[in-house]
Amino acid sequence: MSYRNQAGADGYRTLISFPAFTWHPRFTSRKGTFYAGLEVSLVDWFAPLTELAIRQSAPHYNRDEAVALELVHPRIDVMFGLPIVSEHLGLSVGGAWRTSAPFVGKPGETRENATTTDVTYLTWWSGDPRVKDNPFAFFEFSLGAHYLF
Repeated sequence: MSYRNQAGADGYRTLISFPAFTWHPRFTSRKGTFYAGLEVSLVDWFAPLTELAIRQSAPHYNRDEAVALELVHPRIDVMFGLPIVSEHLGLSVGGAWRTSAPFVGKPGETRENATTTDVTYLTWWSGDPRVKDNPFAFFEFSLGAHYLF
C-alpha cells in the first residue's frame, strides 16, 4: 500500500499492510469484463510495526505506547480488476483512519510553541489543541495492489 499523510518530507509513505477482520462485498461478477468490489477492514497487524520501522530516528518520540493503538486501523478500499490481464491481481484506492498520529512538539505544547526536536503520538480523542487544528492528520489516502485468491 502507499499512503498519503503528513509523516514524510513530501507526505508520502510506502508500506505493507496485513488487514484482518475484513469484509469483501462485490459490485460485479468476476466472470465479467472487469470486476469491482469493496474491502473493508478493522485491524492491520503490521501497522504498529511499520510505523516504528519507517519513522525518522532524529527526533525524540513521546508517548510511544500510542503506537500500539495503530493495530486498530479501519480502512475502506474500492478494488478493481481486469480478468483479461490477470485473474488474481486487483488494484485499489481508498482511505484509512489512524488511531494515533505523530505531531511535532512535546505533550501539552501548542503548534505555535512546539519543540521541533520532539514528536508526540496523539490519539484523535486526546483533546490536544494540535489534534483539533489538524484532524485530517489521522486520515491516510491509499493506493494498492492486491493478490486475490
